[in-house]
Amino acid sequence: MLGFDAVEHYENAEPFVALYRDSVELVVVQAARGRVESNYERYGAGYDAYLDPEDIADVDLIYEELCEKGARIAAAPATTPYGSYEFVLEDVDGRRIGIGRVKDEGVFFKRKPSWSRSSGAS
Repeated sequence: MLGFDAVEHYENAEPFVALYRDSVELVVVQAARGRVESNYERYGAGYDAYLDPEDIADVDLIYEELCEKGARIAAAPATTPYGSYEFVLEDVDGRRIGIGRVKDEGVFFKRKPSWSRSSGAS
């Protein structure tokens, strides 16, 4: 549904699949035990994965593509309080995947980290 090509390695001691689309690579490893919980279910917030397209317009293009394929959308595209333009979808296990791009750098980068090169740290 997401348009990724898959390279499966299920026969390994630690089964996994590598997924590829454009310049994105995701590696998904099968859980060895227990129940898989989404970050949202476990912590009440957060994404289990976040994809950052090349351009802000790509967010809407991917959203439309996934809607046409019947993806479970948890939140439509919108600008967040932290300056990112994004939407959220859920996979078959309820894990949340954010897809977005920084739209307002003044908001997103408002607080520069102490390790920033511009702060004089080396």
